[in-house]
Amino acid sequence: MTGMPAWEHHLTDGDLWDVVAFLQHLPELNAEAYDQWQQRADAQLVGAARCGKPALSAAHSPFPPGYSAEPALARRPDVQRGRQALHQHACTACHSIPGVTGTKAFVGPPLDGFARRTLIAGTLPTSQENLVQWLMHTQRVKPGTAMPELGVAPQDAHDMAAYLLSLH
Repeated sequence: MTGMPAWEHHLTDGDLWDVVAFLQHLPELNAEAYDQWQQRADAQLVGAARCGKPALSAAHSPFPPGYSAEPALARRPDVQRGRQALHQHACTACHSIPGVTGTKAFVGPPLDGFARRTLIAGTLPTSQENLVQWLMHTQRVKPGTAMPELGVAPQDAHDMAAYLLSLH
């Protein structure tokens, strides 16, 4: 309980590898070296954006060989990981969710018995794929809804949907 937030469900794999690469080099940097590194990184990003090219070549990528940023599912949906992802995405700030601890100030509807519902957000028929779309693209599914877009990654959305659909 250090107060350091968990980043598993907030950063992409690529972002996590960037953090790892930075932390590996951090002990070598004094203030001047850090400033030079930051200026080079900023220049590289600006230059790449102007050319419409990736910021890093494969030879300088912080990602492991064979890494793919494809959004395809890495594995089948995991109900228990979905419960954890609902907590990490702070869904309990607005909803009561069985098995997920959170606040008592609810803005959104309780999610108990979710699997028995016929509609998601009063809009989509309840199914795994529709719930995944809702979790990832709330404003596209129901423009103006009070539920914010949380930047939920595809695998997290599948896991979260699996958990919610296990609630009978």
